[in-house]
Amino acid sequence: MLKLNPPYKHLVQKRYLCGPACLQMIILRRNLGWIHQEKIAEELGARILPAVKDTFVRKLKITPEFPIFTRLVAIEAIFM
Repeated sequence: MLKLNPPYKHLVQKRYLCGPACLQMIILRRNLGWIHQEKIAEELGARILPAVKDTFVRKLKITPEFPIFTRLVAIEAIFM
């Protein structure tokens, strides 16, 4: 059987935090410690929908509910 060094740790993605979950996996795999997905999302300036803001411990930025505004915010972040 193949042994991983460091050992594999199972992570669960929090709702709407797929990017921070991926980064959390990379950080763990490289033995850089444990950083919560919400902390990573906060540092990256991730935005969440108003309907789910109460499901997070940290106060993350809120995005407008209209899908077109969500896309515009993402495009703006790329080019600014």
